[in-house]
Amino acid sequence: RINAFQTIAPEISLPPQPIITRWGTWLDAAAYYCDHFDTFFRVMQTFDKNDASSVNITKSLMEDPTIKNDLIFIKTHFGFLVDKITSLEKQGVLLTDSILIVEEVKAKIFQVPGNVGKSIQTKLDSVYDKNHGLKKLNTISNILAGKNHVTIQDLEEELTTSDLPCFKYAPVSSTDVERSFSKFKMLLSDNRRKFTFDNLKKTLIIQCNSQLLGIF
Repeated sequence: RINAFQTIAPEISLPPQPIITRWGTWLDAAAYYCDHFDTFFRVMQTFDKNDASSVNITKSLMEDPTIKNDLIFIKTHFGFLVDKITSLEKQGVLLTDSILIVEEVKAKIFQVPGNVGKSIQTKLDSVYDKNHGLKKLNTISNILAGKNHVTIQDLEEELTTSDLPCFKYAPVSSTDVERSFSKFKMLLSDNRRKFTFDNLKKTLIIQCNSQLLGIF
């Protein structure tokens, strides 16, 4: 099938393979099929639906008259999210810049028309209302940005004036936490059970600062 695809459509790349837990990859896939729907449909027509259930399902989906509209809608109104997600996953981004990205995303989402737009906006409001941590980071961001309409007294936590500068590069996503899980998993592998605690501690410090040291 790959050879057939490359023969019929040598000018485009193979279809992307989305990762279940990375939403940006699904949006990338939707944009791909929006751009190359007719070419992909032409390739699929050369396959026998009885060869595999995946071929049969794909052909059935592509014959749905609404699928083109859905792909166009997704790319038009949500394609921008891929770059925003990537920006929030980077390390060393200022908290004030991260909050601006989040607010920009929220503003664009609230411009999405139709019933689908209303459903997503309702969901977004619900997520925001439940995310008390983001609200606190928003307040801290305003303080760090020098905005005088908020003060440290507006924070529920007992933070001091010396604490807030430490939030300068605070991440607003869980990406850094997930990166740490990978580092811990690599550190506590089966072939490292004879580590002394002191060496284990030193190795952990090196791994946590590997990006700065240019190692690993």
